[in-house]
Amino acid sequence: TAVYESDIPEEILDSLLEIEDYPMELRRKENPRDPDEYFEELLVISPDSIGHMLTSSAKVVFAANSLSAINVRGDSIPLIGREEWLSHTSLGFDQMEQLDVSMVAPTFYDETSSAYKTLRRKIITKFKTTPNQYHVIGYELITYFGKVLHSYGKYFQTGVRDGRIVKGTILQGTQFSTSNDNQLVPIIKFQDAQLQRVDNKLNPGNEHE
Repeated sequence: TAVYESDIPEEILDSLLEIEDYPMELRRKENPRDPDEYFEELLVISPDSIGHMLTSSAKVVFAANSLSAINVRGDSIPLIGREEWLSHTSLGFDQMEQLDVSMVAPTFYDETSSAYKTLRRKIITKFKTTPNQYHVIGYELITYFGKVLHSYGKYFQTGVRDGRIVKGTILQGTQFSTSNDNQLVPIIKFQDAQLQRVDNKLNPGNEHE
């Protein structure tokens, strides 16, 4: 339940009360320090009454509050967050698994894949350091341009509009179609204490290698 305090004139209050299925509960409350009356708007979501809850912020305060709210409610509303939550040490991975939290993860990759192991070995050999996320993204970008140039030629920006998936080397891949944003974004969650991808896999026959 979220409480929002605001001064609402009587005529506006009357019009709000006429709205059918108004999502907030309105009540008059007197402030002992102020003779003027004001009203509280209470946003109440009944248990198991919505399909899911999405928290689009990467900030730890919103992530923590969302986890706490779902935990306190004690119902089965799924929570969808962002992969940046994984970098906040104050957020418990066990709690995320217990609450069945899903995360949108554009840069998720499998560190057990042969492609990642090959890249890791090469970077360690040449630069004496282990690869981080920026190494992976940079490598993925270079190989992506190679693939689309090979498939579509120098006007690849038009070719990728065909809606086919360009399979990634380490990351998941891309699919643009009529959008300027990649439509192929993994959804991950903790299962048996391991991060797992839970969205649909690439569709064979609709992709470029």
